[in-house]
Formats: sequence, C-alpha cells, structure tokens
Amino acid sequence: MAGTAFVSEYFEKRAPGTGRMEHAEPAPAFGTQATPPAMYQQGQSSKGRGTIIVSVVLRLLTFLFALIAVAILASSKGRYGIQAEDGSVQVQTVKFTVLRAFKYLFSACCIVAVYSLAVMTLSLISLCVRALANSKIILWIIFTCDQVLAYLLISAGAAGANGVMVSNKDENITGFTGLLSCTNLGLGDFCNKAAASVGLAFAAFLFLAITSVLSSRRLFRH
Repeated sequence: MAGTAFVSEYFEKRAPGTGRMEHAEPAPAFGTQATPPAMYQQGQSSKGRGTIIVSVVLRLLTFLFALIAVAILASSKGRYGIQAEDGSVQVQTVKFTVLRAFKYLFSACCIVAVYSLAVMTLSLISLCVRALANSKIILWIIFTCDQVLAYLLISAGAAGANGVMVSNKDENITGFTGLLSCTNLGLGDFCNKAAASVGLAFAAFLFLAITSVLSSRRLFRH
C-alpha cells in the first residue's frame, strides 16, 4: 500500500518475465551467530595446526634432552680405593645411586622423557584426526600433566644441582665415615657427568615450560 511502510521478515523480488512474486530466504534472526566464511575457517584451522606443530617440536626437544640426561647420569661411574683397618685396600664403585638427589633426578627425567614421547605421538595423530585435537578432556589432561611434570623436573634439577655441589665439596658421598668427595677420591669424571645431566635437565624443563604455556593457550582459547 502506497504511503505505508511494509514490514516483513522476507525480502520480496519479482521473477523475471512473470508477474509472480518470489520470496528470498529469510534474514537471520537478530543475535544469532552466522557461520564464518570458509576462508576464515581455514585460517583458524591453519593457526591451530601451527600451534600443534610447534608443540611437537618442543616436546621432541624435551624428550631428547631428558633422555640424554638419563643416559649420561646412568653412565656416571667412578672407582676408588680406601684402606681398611687391617691395611688392605677396598676398591669401591660409585654410581649415581649413591645420592638420593641423583636418583630423584634420574626418575624425573625418565618420566618426562616417556611422557613427552607419548604426547608427541598423540599430537602427530591429532593433526590427522580433528576430533582428537578438539577433545576437551584430552586438552585438560595434557595441561595438567604439563604443569605437574614441569614442577617435578625443576625440583629434581635443583636437587641434582645440590647433589653436584655436595659431591664436589668435602662431604661424605660414599657412605663411609670421613670426608670423601669427588675431589679427594679422584672421581672428577663422575661429578662432571652428574653436572652435565643436571644442565640437560634444566634445558628440558625450559622446553617443557614453554610447551605448558602453549597447552594452556590451546585449552582456554578452545
């Protein structure tokens, strides 16, 4: 009707060559969220895949550094002789198990290495399986484990560093009475390997800490 406003949820148009009116699709209701264009969906998917790839690289580095720390610490041995009361010389072997701090560091690095390998494999699979990559439960589990193991590794590294300091000073590290250290027993190779494993453990912690930040971003932005 002329002079009046026509209100409708449809946009009308006249079919060409006919007098019949056709109705276009209804306009989306106010407040509803339309599906983003494909180009934006591809951008979001590429960004998510890029984050997963970076996480895989960081977990690979964490795995390698933790594994090398375990190998070096397990190979750290030393032999020394100590004179007994009857005058005989007892030859003893020192391993990383001589100190609880080194055993703690060894166990923590083993756990982190196995965990990093498992999550790295899962992340590679998630690049092909979208449902696995978007699983909220899996993201929560990875986030929690990353936080716990990062604290475990840094505490083990600190304990191992203290063990190296004790071993290099005039402290009893062998279980015998007296001041027996790496210095006066000639166990420099043992202490050097222990120190190297501690440094590698700290490097593994650094990569794991960065990875835990990425896992938290994936979880809370998902």
